[in-house]
Amino acid sequence: MFAEPGLAQASVVLACVIPLYNVLSVLVLSIPQQDTRVSPRKILRDILTNPLILSVVFAMPFSYNGWHLPVIGDAIGNYFASLTLPLALLAIGGSLDLKSLRNSSVTAGWATALKLVIIPVIGTLLAWFYGFRGQDVGILMVLYACPTAAASFVMAKAMQGDAQLAANIILTTTLGCVLTLSGGIYLLRLWQVI
Repeated sequence: MFAEPGLAQASVVLACVIPLYNVLSVLVLSIPQQDTRVSPRKILRDILTNPLILSVVFAMPFSYNGWHLPVIGDAIGNYFASLTLPLALLAIGGSLDLKSLRNSSVTAGWATALKLVIIPVIGTLLAWFYGFRGQDVGILMVLYACPTAAASFVMAKAMQGDAQLAANIILTTTLGCVLTLSGGIYLLRLWQVI
């Protein structure tokens, strides 16, 4: 939407947000699994061994120093990157159970409303009030309003969380963001914010 400069700004934001979200996700998924006492050592181990956090940590020196993969490695990485989201969505779609979608519809509905409407509206307004303007507001709105990551299903399943609910939330936010993202971008352009 904002070409290369927007991609660079979004990358900086994501480099901070991805570890934060993953640390919070590990906390949310691991604390209920503990019996009566919370084991800080186990929680710290879960955080330090989280694949998404590790990938960000290992990628930071490459980004900071401007190191690049060889051309063949870059091409292979791009092929895998192009395949991950469709394969993840296929796996999630294969594990969907419409009966469980009906049973968890209230929880999935609230999660979808929070992810696609409430958080983007509040976050965008706060960004506006704190002085963000133009492209910066648009990037933040898009990042706030993105659908739930497909990796949340994998993480919920790996940590014995409610993977079915995670799949339902991914489904509803992925379908719903078509309307909310385009509507949000339209309103920001209509009000000449971006």
